[in-house]
Amino acid sequence: MAIDDALAQCERTDERWNMAELLRVKGELLLLERAPEAKSAAEHHYQLGLEWARRQGALFWELRCATTLARLWRDQVRRASFWRRSTIGSPRASQPLISKRQRHCSTICRN
Repeated sequence: MAIDDALAQCERTDERWNMAELLRVKGELLLLERAPEAKSAAEHHYQLGLEWARRQGALFWELRCATTLARLWRDQVRRASFWRRSTIGSPRASQPLISKRQRHCSTICRN
């Protein structure tokens, strides 16, 4: 993949000014593949991008990574909410995870 080449070049040349954005784009591409573990891999790349942006003090890249991560979590909450409403059983089964993600998402968006 071209994104892997770009990430490798950043490592080789020690030019990491766009590392956060490259990691975010890698996450987006992973989601497009629709592999079984795509969502968790994408989330991992978004969080790595967020860490890079924060270390560099790159507010624009931090905002892009944070909003992309928040969008992923929002979509997961919507699916979990639909699942809870459409299945028989304990309606609170996934509530602790959703609440934790919502709190984490709102913390990221505030910072």
